[in-house]
Amino acid sequence: MWPRPTLRGLQDDTKTGETMTRSSVITLENEALSLGLAAKLGASVTSLEFLGRGERRPVLLGGERPDLRVEDSALFPMAPFANRARDNVIGSGNHRYRLQPNTSDPLALHGVAWQLPWDMVELTSTSCLLELEVTDEFVFGFKLAYRIAISGSSVEFELKLANSNDHSIPAGLGLHPYFPRRSDTTIRFPAQTLWPEGPGHLPTGRIPVPAEFDFSSQRPLPNRWINHCYSGWQGHAQIIQPSLGYSLEMVALNAHCLMLYSDPEKNRFALEPQSHATGENGPGGSGMMDLPGGDSSSLHLKLELSEL
Repeated sequence: MWPRPTLRGLQDDTKTGETMTRSSVITLENEALSLGLAAKLGASVTSLEFLGRGERRPVLLGGERPDLRVEDSALFPMAPFANRARDNVIGSGNHRYRLQPNTSDPLALHGVAWQLPWDMVELTSTSCLLELEVTDEFVFGFKLAYRIAISGSSVEFELKLANSNDHSIPAGLGLHPYFPRRSDTTIRFPAQTLWPEGPGHLPTGRIPVPAEFDFSSQRPLPNRWINHCYSGWQGHAQIIQPSLGYSLEMVALNAHCLMLYSDPEKNRFALEPQSHATGENGPGGSGMMDLPGGDSSSLHLKLELSEL
């Protein structure tokens, strides 16, 4: 069992993250892109804007609150597992660990990296490197390195987890970006398998992707709740935003699964590249990896913008 991270400024109804003012945000910027980042707020990206045509167009969309909370951010890292831990357990055999809930949800959610302050170890006008060391106050220790860099009209994120133990640990990585949802937004991502959401926001199993949830061709977001995981994803997705005047190409490495969260009542949706299927928290198949002591694993995401 592990204690919850010490988080200040929580609201009783969320219990998810620390708050801070927007003055705590640093900016990475070039002639095409501007990215806001709050290192001490779970290394969360607060915004990403496309600067072409003399205007600032949202690419990654955060909340509108005057204060900042990580759950309102535009993107945050997930480690050492992504989304929900089924039965609050990760791993198997001699390396099976029981977790405690870290939010108001009954299941441990998104790992712990998003709830802890990171250290900024390198910073330029267009790139940064952040680091986080998690001690065995969590069920096991590990180290994270997170590099963000913008170049031209693209931004790259690389999240790396190093096992600092002399034994194997269950390990998974993910990134949780939010994109603007407009009436004319369309998406495309080929995938082989659907893990449909069931009770507790966990998959009920795996099935071939049915037509109603097939995004192998460009199509609008359905006017219904979706919170499904896809596997057999090859790491490519496209978002077209006609009213914002751009298209976005997503390319991910070492992310074999993609989570789609879309609520028609919200002005944003999520496409979350992750290394394992939601709720599959043991090794094998679409589950978490068994990472040997001293080894590391990484996940890479590139977002590239083009004018329409």
